[in-house]
Amino acid sequence: MTNTVMGKRAQFIDALLAGESVPSAAASVNRSTRTGYRWLEVPDVRRALGKAQDARFALLAARLFTLSNSALRAVATVLQDSNAPAYVKLSAAKLVLDSLLSWRSSVVLADRVAVLEEAELERASTQELMRGR
Repeated sequence: MTNTVMGKRAQFIDALLAGESVPSAAASVNRSTRTGYRWLEVPDVRRALGKAQDARFALLAARLFTLSNSALRAVATVLQDSNAPAYVKLSAAKLVLDSLLSWRSSVVLADRVAVLEEAELERASTQELMRGR
């Protein structure tokens, strides 16, 4: 949590991160559902919740990355198993191809965003120069 979100609000955020619904998280800190939803409108609470979610997501991503080698070996084993039924091999092949396409789409999107960000920086820089004249 951030230093600005403490006490009941921090406990409320922790409950949300644990998978509780807003009404349940609010009740866990003896607050009404309406208060829980109002807290979610407070910028510091939203920011703290977002940071905590980002941190949890980063941990999850690291765990998934660790498991990815085992998963790829398992898929490769199925694809290379001459005794595996065709439908199992087809499912494994589809998984590989779908993952590859998804990864490729992410790379293309990231590249496009980078180009747009660079163009925006150049535009902002040009505007600053024009104002300085």
